[in-house]
Amino acid sequence: MISEVTHHDHNERIEIAWRGGGMEGVLTYRFESQFGGTGLSLHETVMAKGLMRLARPMIRRSFERMLVDRLQGIKRVLESRNEGAAVTAP
Repeated sequence: MISEVTHHDHNERIEIAWRGGGMEGVLTYRFESQFGGTGLSLHETVMAKGLMRLARPMIRRSFERMLVDRLQGIKRVLESRNEGAAVTAP
């Protein structure tokens, strides 16, 4: 897998383009002021190439689960820092 940060707006957005394994995509993290804190949203586009296109439904479900897991891991790390403990995201 090859990844490259393609866009960075400090405190607003980070965009990462990636490719590998017969797929390519863009992962975008957005930061927004919310309720006295910061909200984080995550959006990923995935384009399957060649024979991988046949597996689109399975790929979609897999990536949806990975995005939820990734956001939950980030949340755990940030919340643990507020409590003064160090936790490593999966």
